[in-house]
Amino acid sequence: MANLKKLTVCKQSVLTKILASQSITSLLNGGTPPADPQTLLYQSVYPYLYAPEGPDAAPASFLCCDATSPRPVNKTVLEVNITLLVYAHTSKIKLADGNLIDKIAEKADELLQGCGIGAGKLDLISSVPYSPEKNFFGKMLTYKTTILNG
Repeated sequence: MANLKKLTVCKQSVLTKILASQSITSLLNGGTPPADPQTLLYQSVYPYLYAPEGPDAAPASFLCCDATSPRPVNKTVLEVNITLLVYAHTSKIKLADGNLIDKIAEKADELLQGCGIGAGKLDLISSVPYSPEKNFFGKMLTYKTTILNG
């Protein structure tokens, strides 16, 4: 399988797990589990690093995912970085028991630990603030793993 195809497969695997998580989809859907989590795809969950259009974009929450490879380690091993963007409009962030960004990020982190993507576990290599547009704030989480070429 070609390297770019492997990255797409990694990303799809992460997105499938996210959309199967009732806790994450409920948080993204205003606290209510969606009847069909697949409806969140391209509305709240994006298979690319999406940003809302302009500072007047409708208040919403988002989880975006991409998989990249900084470099092949060698001919048999490919290093993969999985990036999650978790962010929301400021009007959506405050919850009675914490904040939406932290809750989604924590659930996503739990989900990705031991999820079977790559060789071994996914290592969190960074968690940094992220603000794609005025009034939207969140976190960028980056995980590292390796996959075997072959």
